[in-house]
Amino acid sequence: MERPDPLVTAAPAARARGQRRPLRRPARLAACLLLLLSLALAAALLVPLGRRVPFRPADSGSGGGNGDGGGGTHAEAVARIRDGRLVPGPGGLVALPPRLAGLSATGFAYCARDERGRRLVFFPSWVGRERLLGPFQDDLWLEGFLFAEAEAQAEAQAEAEAQAGAGASAGAAGEGRRARRRPVAAALPDGPTSWSLVGPALGPPWRARGDRRTARHTLTRVEALGGGWFYVDAFS
Repeated sequence: MERPDPLVTAAPAARARGQRRPLRRPARLAACLLLLLSLALAAALLVPLGRRVPFRPADSGSGGGNGDGGGGTHAEAVARIRDGRLVPGPGGLVALPPRLAGLSATGFAYCARDERGRRLVFFPSWVGRERLLGPFQDDLWLEGFLFAEAEAQAEAQAEAEAQAGAGASAGAAGEGRRARRRPVAAALPDGPTSWSLVGPALGPPWRARGDRRTARHTLTRVEALGGGWFYVDAFS
């Protein structure tokens, strides 16, 4: 019986292996692409687009608001506006200096007057969607910190009256100290719950920084922070 030539039988096997190998590469490539797309979709749904600007009151110490190198506080920015060192431009737009620009998501503060002519100063902490995709993710969102001069004056007056009415006894003095630590909401139960003023134009958060466009908003009180300061948003 004639034995088969090994060279002849090996050639078809090699060709078969060569034909099967390219079929695995597209499958692996498709699997990798599917994995990358899944990760990208998960990131778009779950990962926030940035960090909100934190509130920095007068006693918050040093350090920038959102990492832009500022060392000031919101109270300092309002003090500069009230004494004329920062002057509002057309529409109430205040360009914050580099040291204070980190106090606002846009780098600007927004000034207005209430019906009694008292000053309102708004610092947006976030503009637009929080995540790239997902339910309730649109660019109509706005939140931030509002200084209301009228409420600050009323709170200061209430605090002065509480101090003046405090007795000489230790119990009365302790009660006076506790009264001074009460939030604005307790001192001013009948204060305003919303304000109409100029703020940043709405849009995606990656366009907010440095955007000089403005629009009028009705901002609703979410939380009283004390000293005439309120945390507000556009949809409460």
